[in-house]
Amino acid sequence: MNTDHAPPPVNHVDTTITKKDTTEDVYIVGQTASEVGYFKNSQFISLATGSNPLGVDMAFSGNDIYVLGQINDSIGYWKNGQFNFLTIADSVLPESIALVKTDVFSFLQLQTGSQPGELYQNTEFYTELFTSNQPGLTSIYASGTDLYVPGSNSGIHSNAVYWLNGIANQLPNTRNPGHAYDIAVDGADLYAVGSTYDYTDSTEIATCWKNNVPYYMSDSLSFGRIYFISVVNGTSYMAGYQAAGNANQNTGPVSAIVWKNGVATNVTPAGYSDNIQGFAVNGSDVYVSVISNVPGAALGSPRYYKNGVAVNYTGKTLGYGSRIFVRPR
Repeated sequence: MNTDHAPPPVNHVDTTITKKDTTEDVYIVGQTASEVGYFKNSQFISLATGSNPLGVDMAFSGNDIYVLGQINDSIGYWKNGQFNFLTIADSVLPESIALVKTDVFSFLQLQTGSQPGELYQNTEFYTELFTSNQPGLTSIYASGTDLYVPGSNSGIHSNAVYWLNGIANQLPNTRNPGHAYDIAVDGADLYAVGSTYDYTDSTEIATCWKNNVPYYMSDSLSFGRIYFISVVNGTSYMAGYQAAGNANQNTGPVSAIVWKNGVATNVTPAGYSDNIQGFAVNGSDVYVSVISNVPGAALGSPRYYKNGVAVNYTGKTLGYGSRIFVRPR
């Protein structure tokens, strides 16, 4: 580890109270104005204090907790509170983290979202991937010894693509631009989710690819994307958003949508507009983390929905969270 850029050590002690009324712990990675860390059962656990705090993703292995983020000018990951430096945050942002056996893979993207992306193995630079990714909304995925990185290529149409162990795989329809944000593997089936551009109506169609066959989850009368997918014993759960009735993003209220086996449910209450940040499934429970906005409000409110019921988790921290994780005790 390069100690020149290590943040000051923080006394990393989990002081959260074990909730008696639940059998799971809810984690949301994020930051406050001066600290990077994560919320556990609505209590903030600080990992470092400084400027430019940013927590973007988490991974778990047994009792070990990994958090990818940034503090001051340094990008790296914390393992059980110990910082591992990756690179200086001059032109890149941390994006996603995944574990392949004992190796830690971290994906970074240019702040502009343009290609290339950078992949690190443990604390060493591993390879560049010529993908364009929207910072903060791409999840790398590990299955056994395989590592998947979704995104889009840099060709003429910027097609949706995923890299499997460094090898690019195009996703149809290759005549239209597209983007993949997340991957899931269930047995012999491979799922990718994202969106496909519709030239006719100048909009994006929420898309799920199963074994390279595209299935369209929204229509051309709305702007739709799918950011997250989880598949459990053949049952697929996806989360994304739609701006219903609008052909272009940000021209009306945005609804967070959950699809179970392709059937859509709107989890955003009337009068709100939600920017989706994370997604998790635990048994029959579905969690969606969002930044909620109401007309006229200066700032959005971070919260999550559990089976459609809103939970405000930041308390008095004035913090923000993104990806959500649920772990049974």
